[in-house]
This record gives sequence, C-alpha cells and structure tokens, in this order.
Amino acid sequence: MTTLLAFAAVGVLAYVATPPETRKRALQLLLEAAHGLLAQAGAPPDAFRSALRQRTPRPYATVAIAAVHVAVFAAMLFGKGALGDPRTLVSWGASVGTRTTNGEWWRLFTAPFVHAGLGSLLIEVAALAQIGWTLERLAGSFAFAAAYATAAIAAGLVALAIVPLGVTYGSTAAIAALYVVLIAIAIRSSRQQTGLIIPREALTRFAPLAALFLLYIVSSDAPTFRAALAAAIAAVALALVFFGDVADRQPAPRRVAWGLGAAVALAAVAAFTLRGIGDIRPELEKLVEVERETTAAYDAALGKFRKGALNAAALTKTIEATIVPPLQAADERISGITGVPREDRHLVDDAREYIRARIESWQLRAQGLRESAQTPFTDARDAAAYRDRVSALHRSASLTLGRAERAQRTALESLHRIQGQ
Repeated sequence: MTTLLAFAAVGVLAYVATPPETRKRALQLLLEAAHGLLAQAGAPPDAFRSALRQRTPRPYATVAIAAVHVAVFAAMLFGKGALGDPRTLVSWGASVGTRTTNGEWWRLFTAPFVHAGLGSLLIEVAALAQIGWTLERLAGSFAFAAAYATAAIAAGLVALAIVPLGVTYGSTAAIAALYVVLIAIAIRSSRQQTGLIIPREALTRFAPLAALFLLYIVSSDAPTFRAALAAAIAAVALALVFFGDVADRQPAPRRVAWGLGAAVALAAVAAFTLRGIGDIRPELEKLVEVERETTAAYDAALGKFRKGALNAAALTKTIEATIVPPLQAADERISGITGVPREDRHLVDDAREYIRARIESWQLRAQGLRESAQTPFTDARDAAAYRDRVSALHRSASLTLGRAERAQRTALESLHRIQGQ
C-alpha cells in the first residue's frame, strides 16, 4: 500500500514540476525506482519488521488519519467551489487568522486534512503511510496520534504567526515532524545499543519518498516551509517527551497523556497571544465601493446643476447629506478594527489618509459652491465696489475649489495605493 502510494505521488509531482522535454527521462527513472521499491516490498519480513509487528500488530491510527485525508478530499471533489479557491478551502476547515483566532480554534484540527489538489494529497498520504507504518508500530497508536496532532497544531500556530491572513492547510509540517522524530529515535537507539535498534537498511527504505517529500516542502511557499521547519525543530522535543526510551518499550499512556496535556497548555498560551487577528481588506473593498458610489452621486447631481434643474444650495446639500456621511461611517468602521497584523497596518494608514483627504475635498467643494453662489451686498450706486466684491468672491471660491482639487488628488493617490496591494 505504501509503495503504491509513493509511486503515485512520485508520478504526479514529476508531471507537474518538470518541463515537457524532461518528462520522458524522468518517467524512466521513476519506473526504475518503483521497480526497486516493489522488489523491497516483496522481500520476506526481517527481524526488525517482525519485532514491530509484535509491538503493534496493526497501525490503526495511521490508517485512520490517512482515511480522513482521503475522505475529506473526496467530499471536496463533489462539493461546491474550485479546490484551489481560498474560500473553498476555508469552507472545508482550512485555517485563516481572521477566523481561527476569533473563536474558530477548531480549524487547527481540521486544516491538516484539507488539500488544494490531488498532488499534495498523494504525496502527504504516501509519506504519512510510510512513516506511520514504522513509527506507530514502534511507539504505539496513542503516542503516534498524539505526536501527529501536536505537530499539526504547532505548525498551524506558527503559520498564524507568520502569515496571519493567509489560508493554511495540509499536513506537510506535521509529517516533516514525524520524520524528524523517527530520525531522533534512530540516533538515540543506535547510540545506546540496547532494545529495538532501527537498522540502517530500514532507514534507507525511507530515502526515495523522504527525498521526494523534502523536495515538495522546499518547493512550497515560504510560510509552509518555515512552519514545517518550526515543527521539525519542535519534533526533537516530541521525541524526548512522548517516546523517551521507546527502543526498550512503548511509552506508557500516562506519560503520553502528560506530554499531550503540556503541549496543549503551551498551544493555549501561544493561541492567547495570537487571538483576535483583524482583517482590514474587506473594509478596503467597501471603501473602493464608497468612492465609486459617492462620485456617481455627485456627478448625477452636478449634471442636474449644469442643466439648471438644481441650484448651488441643493448641490451643496447633496455633498453634505449624501456624500460625506458614508465616508465618515467608513472611518468609524476602520477605526474600530483591532488586531490588524503589522504587515497590514500601512493599509490602515492609507485608508485613514484617503478618508481624511476625501472628506476635506468634499467639504471644500461645498464651501466653494456656497461662496460662488453668494450675492454681494453693496450700494448699487457704487459700481466699482460691487465689481470688487464680485471679483473677491470669485477669487475666494476659485481658491477654495483649487484646495478641494488638491485634497481630492491626495485622497485618490492613497486609494490607488490601497488598490495596488
């Protein structure tokens, strides 16, 4: 079973990652590798395998975890939405800071079972099946499941800290941690030279799929790689806490339970520091819509004003009663958003600057309209004074409207920066 999954995973990754001209050669190499793996799989059980089967006859936890991966992916295939769409992934339980840290902490448990494509599913399930066959039989089902869950949750928390607004899913980091656990156990058992020593021949059988899995991790995006690296480092502690002297005996359930409890407590502390992540981007989308709607409302009123169907006072009232309030409401909403990640705080600053300058531009435009509509009150017999007063009002209105235009340019520059993110 493990061999077939590994072969399928190798074929998928080779097809996706290699250029067409090298696929023929890659396929030949993969067939040769598969032939070697099949030859190994057909070999009679050695003493190490027999000892593992005596410890744990059936790797039920590995089978159950792999089955959940496959079942969730199968359900996603028949569900709504594209597999790679972040909204689809989140709807199936992927983790995203704005949801996970605001009360949906269960996503740390469900995200490892969500996949965006068949390639990632095959690679992760194949690696899980291979590592689980040995590690679960060596340490027991409870210890294996506890290590997998702890590594997955730790990786999820690391991902929240690295990319708080990114959608994270899959078991890459957890499986990487399991590989490190096995290596740590192998090194420790070989140094002690007691108990059940993992032979070098057994470790070499992991090499082809482990190399493929490592390539898969390295080719993943940076946050996934860093989360996997953090989980792998934490796996050394897992090996000591959960497994201990596993070469001599399987860890006692009480020891695993205490270790799991401590891990959960540490995860709770880490989660407390990450709680309440805010997302400014939905409000930014609304802000763009507010700009579109308010500009359209003013253009419609201005058209009526030019046709004589609306006077300056009515146009001014449109600005003050219809256009400015939505901007003020948007400012209140944005000001009320807390927990915005550091990398998005400049977006908050740009949004606040846009709103400030845009409100200023509309208020100056309303003031300019009022000034241009004023009638100078002077002695009708003094024509020169009347002309001077008219000229002064015209200059004042022009200056005010000029300031309105500058404020509008400043506002729209900030809005363009927001749209460019």
